[in-house]
Amino acid sequence: MEDSVPVTAKVVLVVVCGVALLAAAGVALRWGSLERRPAATPDAQETPNQVIARVLRTLCVGLVGGGVAGVLVGGLGGRLVMRILAATSGAGAQGLQTEAEETVGKVTSNGTMGLIIFAGLFFGIAGGLIYVALRRWLPERAWQAGLALGVLLLAVGRSQLLDPHSVDFDFVRPRGLAVALLAALPFLYGLTAAALIERLDRSYPVMEARRGALLTYLPLIFLLVPPLIVVPAIACLVALIVRRTTGFLRLWYARAANRAGHAVLAVAVLAGTAWVGSGVVDIVTR
Repeated sequence: MEDSVPVTAKVVLVVVCGVALLAAAGVALRWGSLERRPAATPDAQETPNQVIARVLRTLCVGLVGGGVAGVLVGGLGGRLVMRILAATSGAGAQGLQTEAEETVGKVTSNGTMGLIIFAGLFFGIAGGLIYVALRRWLPERAWQAGLALGVLLLAVGRSQLLDPHSVDFDFVRPRGLAVALLAALPFLYGLTAAALIERLDRSYPVMEARRGALLTYLPLIFLLVPPLIVVPAIACLVALIVRRTTGFLRLWYARAANRAGHAVLAVAVLAGTAWVGSGVVDIVTR
């Protein structure tokens, strides 16, 4: 059995989580107006080492920005949301088991660390990598791109956050507040991650054989764990192939390809909005 966190520690945890969410909101407000920087266009004159360095830099920026945003919002912010809902659900909900096999009203150190690591760091990293992969077709401003990312992530994670069949919504009260808080997390994450990634991309060093520059690339060790190692491997391989295929390079970066990408992304956002909306309606009317 896990030991419950003492009352004083719970208060400290709530304060820390609140500060984390304020920090995330501050990042989103501070750099949310930045223009989305277009991904660097592959150059046929680049050496293979330059191509790999460019790809790794992009991956590292997405990894760091997404990971930090994930810890602040998904990890610490998620813990705060759980504490709020536990407090507002009343005495009848205390001690009940959620679908994640957590006990309502009980805070454990292992549960908190698991939330920060898995719901925060790992999913945050995944979101950051998705952002840099889709950046070319996202809206121009960081805050707009972040909202689009939030919609996509919420749609993908609907089964975890807003599953209409979840037994959690049988006892969590008020149900509307639960839906609003859970739905807000992906949006705040998207706003924070987009703003932070765009800010980092303006100052992150190019990979060089210098100690200071190499240290900034240490976060890439997260991608060395199978199966994540396939992400940098495939990204570098595709970039090298594109560099050597001039005809494909022109086609891929043509205006028609940009328009097609924007259209597909717009359809995905609209479909995601409808998918999430249907789940919300089912939850609030159950």
